[in-house]
Amino acid sequence: MSPYIRGANLAPRAGLAARWASFTFVMAAWLSPCIILAGSPGSLTPTVDPGTTSASSTIPSPYDTTIQSTPPRTETPTTVLPPVVVNGKPLPPAISREEEKIGKEGFKEVQKEYDFVKDEATLTKLRSIVGTLEKATPYPNLAYTVNIIKSKRKLPEPEINAFSMPGGYIFVTKDLLDTLQSDDELAAVLGHEMAHVVHHHVIKQIQAAKHDQLMSMLADLGALIAERGHPGGGTASVAMMGPQIAQALQSKHSIYDETEADLSGVQYMHDSGKYNPNGMMTFMQRLAIEENDHPEVELGYLQDHPSSDHRVADIQAKLHALGVPINPRAVSRVLTAVVTDGATSTSAQLQFRQEKTPVLLCLLKATIHGLNAVERARQAAQKINEGIDQKRVLGAMEAREVPEGTEVLWEGTEVLTFAPQDIPSGKTGQDVAKQFIQQIKQTIFADEVARS
Repeated sequence: MSPYIRGANLAPRAGLAARWASFTFVMAAWLSPCIILAGSPGSLTPTVDPGTTSASSTIPSPYDTTIQSTPPRTETPTTVLPPVVVNGKPLPPAISREEEKIGKEGFKEVQKEYDFVKDEATLTKLRSIVGTLEKATPYPNLAYTVNIIKSKRKLPEPEINAFSMPGGYIFVTKDLLDTLQSDDELAAVLGHEMAHVVHHHVIKQIQAAKHDQLMSMLADLGALIAERGHPGGGTASVAMMGPQIAQALQSKHSIYDETEADLSGVQYMHDSGKYNPNGMMTFMQRLAIEENDHPEVELGYLQDHPSSDHRVADIQAKLHALGVPINPRAVSRVLTAVVTDGATSTSAQLQFRQEKTPVLLCLLKATIHGLNAVERARQAAQKINEGIDQKRVLGAMEAREVPEGTEVLWEGTEVLTFAPQDIPSGKTGQDVAKQFIQQIKQTIFADEVARS
């Protein structure tokens, strides 16, 4: 994406970089030759290490997902905030004057490309989430502007994307909002975009672009030298290397920025004490599936973002470092065994909850070893979910007769025992157990195929 429209790389095929390329070069030329954020003159020091903030790392569990309403933020942030101090060192100002200029001009460009969706209920939620996450960043008083947008052009596919600009502008497409499965995933997207603003990625990209231009000029100079030393030999190939070297340098910078935004977003969610950081992982996992379904041309060293698979691995490592249990079921609609209670504890349905129609696994009625039907069903659901998470072999499910009835095992672990009271008239315990196993296998296999 363009350095001025920093995105989460949510839609690799959206072509946003091409639409903003001209704006990038115009803004780079318009700004002063040397852009200083703050701190030591003539240098740009990262605001904080990737994924760290000044907030406490203690978080309650489970995460609170209740949305608290906050007053709407100003439509256009204009106040340049003073530097803040972290660990005794001043950070750059939250918004420099150069960033403020870029943000205002970029906002005008977005208005040309997109319609703004006026959904006050959703906007209130977005502002509330941003306001909560903001308190966990080094800049707890930065006035963000959040907007929901929809392309003015008719696109062949949904535009699942989000991007941010200097000055605290965050844009989320309507199509993206429709794909999110929880407020935790929404907080992940917003936290990622906030991190781009917090880390001043745009200004750093400007300096990187200036460095790239210098490298390109040096390459051209090398071509001239080669031509003088060896007339007609290799001049064209040397000259063509300039843009490739420049792009490679820029690519490394973008990969770092995206990783930094992912990990910082996880940290903001963790330190907020309100949103489950697993939301960053599950959302990125679905992007990885999207990438696998629509493979692009291999870009090699010209690739300008890390792959979603690598991002998932980095996020999981960050979750481990923070001591956050990896639990996708807490934040997304992954395949999950659940229990539907009956009117009393005398019966319970065990079923698979999935994104489409629920799948009934069995109906329990009996009490065994002091556990009623509901308690037995909940215990079985937990064991099935553990089996899915541990990727147990589906072929290792079997049924055997025990004194209480017919027991179902998965890699030697008891999942559920069917008592005689659970068996419908005209069927045996083996019939019910085999049907139970078959339904589990078919549903898990179908889910894996759909997500592969």
